[in-house]
Amino acid sequence: MKPAILELAQELTGQPDPESAMSEVLHAYLQLKIRRCRRLIARLERKYGMGFEEFARRLGVELPLSWEHERDFLAWEEALTNLRYFQEQAQQLHAHAS
Repeated sequence: MKPAILELAQELTGQPDPESAMSEVLHAYLQLKIRRCRRLIARLERKYGMGFEEFARRLGVELPLSWEHERDFLAWEEALTNLRYFQEQAQQLHAHAS
């Protein structure tokens, strides 16, 4: 990693060493990604009045296979997958920092 990037991370976080600075930057980034996933999931839950599993069960049965429903299904599934991934990465980062 370029020293300028590490120095910037140290300057922005106020952390004295590069590893602590990058850990703080990564933590903030992961929290941002987690919040975005949760917001999208919550928006879709409000839109359809149900959770993803129920939506998936009803899609093509009670809910027509429209472009909007399929697009929302894919976005919802991706948000859930990414949420799990980002949460796992945040846990690993926390364990590494401890």
